[in-house]
Amino acid sequence: MHSYLTTLCALLLTSTASTTAEVLQVPEEYPTIEAAIEAAQAGDEIRIGPGVWYENLFVSKQLTITGSGQGVTIIDGSQPQLYSFGSCFVVTGFFSKSGDPFRLQSLSLRNGFGAEIYGVVRGGGIYCEYAAVELNEVTIEDCSAERQGKYDSMGWGGAICNYGGDCVINDSILRNNTSFSYGGAIFNGGSIELNDTLITNNVADLEGGGLYAFSLGSSVACLRSSICDNQSRYGGGFSLTETAVLLLESCRLTGNLAEDGAALYMDATDTVITDSAFEHNVSGSNAAVIRILDQSNGPDNPSLEVSNSFFCGANQGDWREFILEPSPNEFLETCGPTGDLNHDGAVSGADLSTLLSQWAATGWEASADLNCDGLVSGPDLSILLANWSAS
Repeated sequence: MHSYLTTLCALLLTSTASTTAEVLQVPEEYPTIEAAIEAAQAGDEIRIGPGVWYENLFVSKQLTITGSGQGVTIIDGSQPQLYSFGSCFVVTGFFSKSGDPFRLQSLSLRNGFGAEIYGVVRGGGIYCEYAAVELNEVTIEDCSAERQGKYDSMGWGGAICNYGGDCVINDSILRNNTSFSYGGAIFNGGSIELNDTLITNNVADLEGGGLYAFSLGSSVACLRSSICDNQSRYGGGFSLTETAVLLLESCRLTGNLAEDGAALYMDATDTVITDSAFEHNVSGSNAAVIRILDQSNGPDNPSLEVSNSFFCGANQGDWREFILEPSPNEFLETCGPTGDLNHDGAVSGADLSTLLSQWAATGWEASADLNCDGLVSGPDLSILLANWSAS
């Protein structure tokens, strides 16, 4: 009987715990986000009203933090109480007993400059350590992993540093972020998945303008996302070192710049690219747009499989010889002028029709998003008209 009652009580407690998640309101109930985080229990949701919140936040429990919209609720990390703690969020999974992710939703992060740990500055916007993190409709902009002292040796992730965790980014924008070393937008040392996300105009001084991945067990999945106008010395779009898996499905890599590997710079990595486009990426002279190091095919070796994808621009790189059982792809030696949406070598009425048919469209399928701001609108029309009849 004792065993039965113990089991019954445990079930009742579990049921009660699962239904007692609370919603904490900022500023109606708590004056700051930090105060709400301290009061919250695992599983609770914190809802934040409009405004700019100058806070640098530490989280070690599973919460959902929801703002009032991107650009409406803004967490600004520029004024930390402790200068070495300059990330907008530091999230650790060490103390979490939940398998659910920590969630950020419907808000913007800006002006964070990273958490300095053992001489490495990590995650201007978010530093997550051994944690499951999910972002939904989040903008991270104008953040940096910048030197905070003369002994700082590396910067990891201007917007996000994912160290040993699982990170999923949905319907988000990472723009205008910088790192003095690796990962202008993202440093990944775990598992990361990008869904319907725009990564644009980020800069890393060394590798990975858009994303840098490092670790034998790390993986990168880019799905229906755009990686545009990022810069680095190596790997303007992505740079991957000892990464286990790279998946690009329905992604655009366009306008990225680097001395070598403007779009991709990587070593032996199991790679699948499908339904993706590589356009207007620019590497230095005698360099490659896609650079692969130490790659060899065979049943026991990594492979690069490419299908139904579009490539333009000469000197795409040394990757073609590594493709295993390739499916149809399209290659053009030149990309044509900006605005040549049908790739016929000139900007004309057909391209204008395409742009107008995509008006107000978002996402990777919006090929007429010429300025890569995530929306087909007036500035894109101006760019197209400025290149009218150019060839």
